[in-house]
Amino acid sequence: MKEYRVLNINGAVLNKNQLENYLQKIASDHILKSKSDKNTYPIPRVKENYDFINMVYVLLNDHLKNDIPIHPAGEWILDNFYIIEKTVKTIIKDLSLKKYENFLGISNGNYKGFARIYVLASEIIAFTDSKIDGDILSNLLKSYQNKNTLSMDEIWNIGLFLEIALIEKIRVLCEKIYSSQIQKYKAENIIERLVENKKQDMLKYKNLPSYKTKILGYGEMKYPFIEYMSYRLKSYGKQSYCFIKVLENQVDMMGTNLSEVIKKEHFDIAVKKVSMGNAITSINTIIRINFLEIFEEINGVEEILKKDPIEVYENMDYKTKIFYRNKIKDISKKTKVSEIYIAKKCLELAQNSYDELIHEKENKANGNSFDNIENLSLQVNENINNKYVNFEYIDNVNNEQFAIQGINEKYFDKKNNDVKDLDRTRLQKQAISEKKIDIIKDNNNVINLKKSHIGYYLIDDGKQELLSNLLNKKIKFTSYEKKSKIYICSICIFSLIFTVILSWFLYYQTKNMSISVIFGLLCFVPVQTVVVQIMQYLLSKFVSPKMIPKLDFTNGIPKESSTMVIIPTIIKSKDKVEELMKKLEVYYLANKSDNLYFTLLGDCSSSNKEVESFDDIVVKSAINMVNYLNEKYKDESFQKFNFIYRNRLWNESEAKFLGWERKRGFINQFNSYILGKTKNPFKVNTIEDWKKDSKCKLPKIRYIITLDSDTDLVLNSALELSRSNGTCTKFTNIK
Repeated sequence: MKEYRVLNINGAVLNKNQLENYLQKIASDHILKSKSDKNTYPIPRVKENYDFINMVYVLLNDHLKNDIPIHPAGEWILDNFYIIEKTVKTIIKDLSLKKYENFLGISNGNYKGFARIYVLASEIIAFTDSKIDGDILSNLLKSYQNKNTLSMDEIWNIGLFLEIALIEKIRVLCEKIYSSQIQKYKAENIIERLVENKKQDMLKYKNLPSYKTKILGYGEMKYPFIEYMSYRLKSYGKQSYCFIKVLENQVDMMGTNLSEVIKKEHFDIAVKKVSMGNAITSINTIIRINFLEIFEEINGVEEILKKDPIEVYENMDYKTKIFYRNKIKDISKKTKVSEIYIAKKCLELAQNSYDELIHEKENKANGNSFDNIENLSLQVNENINNKYVNFEYIDNVNNEQFAIQGINEKYFDKKNNDVKDLDRTRLQKQAISEKKIDIIKDNNNVINLKKSHIGYYLIDDGKQELLSNLLNKKIKFTSYEKKSKIYICSICIFSLIFTVILSWFLYYQTKNMSISVIFGLLCFVPVQTVVVQIMQYLLSKFVSPKMIPKLDFTNGIPKESSTMVIIPTIIKSKDKVEELMKKLEVYYLANKSDNLYFTLLGDCSSSNKEVESFDDIVVKSAINMVNYLNEKYKDESFQKFNFIYRNRLWNESEAKFLGWERKRGFINQFNSYILGKTKNPFKVNTIEDWKKDSKCKLPKIRYIITLDSDTDLVLNSALELSRSNGTCTKFTNIK
């Protein structure tokens, strides 16, 4: 069996400043190599540690049954063994040999070959007496990174290696517990035979248990035996006086005295109890630590990515952020370039693109004559409460107009009627950071800001430019169009080959060319279907699916991604209306968010008459429910619940009155109305009623979620759908 090296670091407890200085020192001393050695793989040792801890756990249970006092540190094992068991299983599952080898290794010193993060975790556990929490861990990692940068993989897996180090620490403590319990068993055996004078067949502690008696030096320790024997003999009073004298003489021969031995053993018991408590408590703490927060706080790559010129990255969801960081990690492995350098290069390219965009816009703006300023006006909307200025280029604005001269511009402060000079570039960046502009319109040409986003250089066409800069040579990728052509041509070629083979086989059997040709023509399509299935299966094994970047809507849907949930269905009765409106209320409660609205599209049933008697009942019931729900769940910007009912139109083909184009037509009409392309075409429309009463415009609805009457909108699913549809809606158009 292959031997694995064991990492066991011992150290005195250091205070915060001492430990931070120590970590900076070892960070300076560490010389790294690209991989860790196989023989330092910690899992075999973890399994061995677990087996030993399990053996001690069994021993402690046996001693409890035999009325032998348990070491105080052992009580932690008895109460929390399930935590240790679960942790070990997680470690074994999460740390494969291949994964361990890919961690940066140490190429010098006593820990040569071990993974750097494994050594660092063991150092932290050794010099904190196994006492870990989120704040301590974050500060210590920052201290190490002052001298030596940790990779993203190392930071992300620090918790795993801390658990490995804690299991090692518990095993060392269990060795002391094991030795102590064996010595107590020996003492009980002696007392039964010599003090109580029991016969051999009456002995309770007949033989020492079939456990190992020599455990890394603990097997021959005398202090636990002396302390426990003294305690037990004193409980017998005068009967044991002569035995106590013998014990004291033996202790004196060791160069100490009984009182001193007892004090030392009690101190050691207290220390081991605290250490065991710290170790097990820290395992529980590590399980609860939010490593995503620690990662984002101390990771140098994360800090760089947050400087995204158009400030999109910081507003993305955590899965997208992980996706971006993993792309940087993959590029780093392939190019052998530092992750930090790659992130800086992405930021540099994005910043250059952003600066060029602003510079180009300024030049074009400065080139316009004063006479044409109406065509390129600068509207400044001041929000006094939020203290931001929002720049938007608009056409033919006749109200406030400003001449663009140089880089400074004046704007009118409506609050105090003062005229202030503001730096134009600063205000534009501030406006972008406040998410008030999406694109820049210049002479009716829309300029997309996606090249000013770091993600463009990680997952889109800009990756080619990034790699060219990193490797200092021209890098070319196969275009999507060419990949599509290769895919389609491959399907056609393979389909043709298989078809020809089948036709030839038939010709070989029948010797009839006409039948073979006809057979080939008939079977080409089925063969192509099979080839497509095979190609897709093979590609799924070799080509990873691409993740779509998403914004973070955890705190609700933003105004620019306002969403309307609709249920288009035929309604004939008051009960159906109430049922569906109650459903919408449930959907709202499960998806509470600003800028999320709900509308019941009540379609009229087909009929021989243009107006049915139940139409008024349906409408009145719906309006009452809408008013009730909007009163219950008030929204200042726009009412949450609405109802729309259509007119019946004569349909020549069916010879009946019904809603235009049924459900599909209803949705098309509603979309056109929401977009402002058509005026209100509906018989009843509570949105129009709201507009008249409030004298406000309808909010700009960007997305429509259409549900069938029997479909449920489960918890937070509306936010997820809006987030998926609104992938980086404001600033990028990443493929």
